[in-house]
Amino acid sequence: MEEKKTPANSRGRPREFSEDDALDAAMKVFSMKGYQTTSLTDLTEGMRINRVSLYSTFGNKEALFMKAMTRYLEMGNRRFTECLAAPTAREGIEKLLVEGVLMFTSEDGPGVCFITQGPLSPSDASDETCRFVAEKRSDIELMIKNRLDQGVEAGEFETVVFTADLARYFAVSVQGLALQAQHGGTRAELLRVVDLMMGAIGPRMSWI
Repeated sequence: MEEKKTPANSRGRPREFSEDDALDAAMKVFSMKGYQTTSLTDLTEGMRINRVSLYSTFGNKEALFMKAMTRYLEMGNRRFTECLAAPTAREGIEKLLVEGVLMFTSEDGPGVCFITQGPLSPSDASDETCRFVAEKRSDIELMIKNRLDQGVEAGEFETVVFTADLARYFAVSVQGLALQAQHGGTRAELLRVVDLMMGAIGPRMSWI
């Protein structure tokens, strides 16, 4: 008996959208509105897909948020790694702050909400997601501390410093610059702030 062939169109239509493009769009929606105030309608309109496609491809809103945040931080971490690879810790930190301002104030950039939004609470998301967000947001501080530790080993510091405290200072600075950009701070204004911050630190990372 001849085997019946299943018509191609009955096997399910091929996905008519790019997952990467849709995830980038979701990332910008979350970055603009924050997790709590972003609705499914905001997401489907921004991603230009329907709810069925959203759920079948990315899961629910919480799962999509985790994927979007991971994508955002992967992009940011690549930039931060490149900046911190500068010849000295001081140059790396300054470049990190400058590049941060450029990213935060770019109209085509991924947004800033993942850096500036408050921590999620159990009423907003699951414990797993809350821990995930907290851990991911601490990555910036850890990257800075590791670079500062390298600077200590290389003798770049004029005085004894606690790299954990200094890393937290610069991580808070990154968050502050992002928050200022989110509330209307211009690129020129924020770059002047970076100049002031770095001007308070001597060439060998000593406070003056």
